[in-house]
Amino acid sequence: TVTTSLPPPRDQFVLQPGEMYETWAQEDIIVQSTTPIMVAQILVSQTYTEAFIGDPSLTYFPPVDQYRDRYVFLTPPTWTLNYFVLTTPYAAGGDGPSMGNFTLDGGGLPADCVEEVVGVLNSVEYWALTCPVDEGAHLIEGDGKFGLTAYGYGPAGSYAYAGGADVKPIYDVPPIP
Repeated sequence: TVTTSLPPPRDQFVLQPGEMYETWAQEDIIVQSTTPIMVAQILVSQTYTEAFIGDPSLTYFPPVDQYRDRYVFLTPPTWTLNYFVLTTPYAAGGDGPSMGNFTLDGGGLPADCVEEVVGVLNSVEYWALTCPVDEGAHLIEGDGKFGLTAYGYGPAGSYAYAGGADVKPIYDVPPIP
């Protein structure tokens, strides 16, 4: 069974081995499953936006169990707009609720980042922080585990990718009878 933070009827569905489910979302969402699944996103074409930039790009997302506390990522030159998205737990701390502390290239995050509540996963509220970023190589670090996605748009083109994953065993595959 798969549950999401989308409204009904897209909030819950069942997938059999080899099946896929396609939906539309204009916001960050949470996807949770009782068995292993692969989650991906396809960006829309340039004709969808008034800015007439971008093109489809496919991104696969690692599970939160594979999040890291440090990523090195690249935003390539010649793109019109470049962004990164941090996906992080929003937890109560000594100074009240916090998304954690992050540094980008040794300094603070851009002032024009946009925060959004994504939803709850395993009783933990997750937030997304979308930030514009200049082209080049970047180092982002946090005081806890978080996800990173980088993406950008240009005339008739786009790119998007997950910033990385721990790639450690998180599921015991049952024996094949």
